[in-house]
Amino acid sequence: MVENRLRLVSVTVAGHAASGVSVIVADGGNEVVGAAAGIGGAVERTAARATLRAVESLTGEPLHVVAVSAVELGEIDVAVVSVRFGTELMIGTAEIGIRTAAEAFSRATLDAVNRIIGGAEDAVRQRRHQLVYRSDEPAPGSGLGQNSANQHVRDE
Repeated sequence: MVENRLRLVSVTVAGHAASGVSVIVADGGNEVVGAAAGIGGAVERTAARATLRAVESLTGEPLHVVAVSAVELGEIDVAVVSVRFGTELMIGTAEIGIRTAAEAFSRATLDAVNRIIGGAEDAVRQRRHQLVYRSDEPAPGSGLGQNSANQHVRDE
């Protein structure tokens, strides 16, 4: 079981034209290795797949790379990775900057995965609850304010 946000320890690209990528991912003090073979110059997708192999060894759950892309956001180059986990589609990003493409796409992959397994899901759910229900009104089912009508803010 994963209890903390996963952290990237290292990324190694082997061979010419990204014939393989190996990553080490840490969950607290536990480190695991993930590896994937590449085709041609597809280091971005190969790094994402290798990262997911490491995560799968920790979670026991299958994860799939949906898409990878390098995007220019103003003056910043950003690695974007989408990952499927069951029915969930998660998207992660990381600045490429001075990092290698393999490291940036591994970090973006962990950013996506950590949204669910790193506890961010509870934080997002709590924040959404705060936005949906005015802070001066009780949430439905809370048993508070039974005599007043709750007004809900619509999600747009």
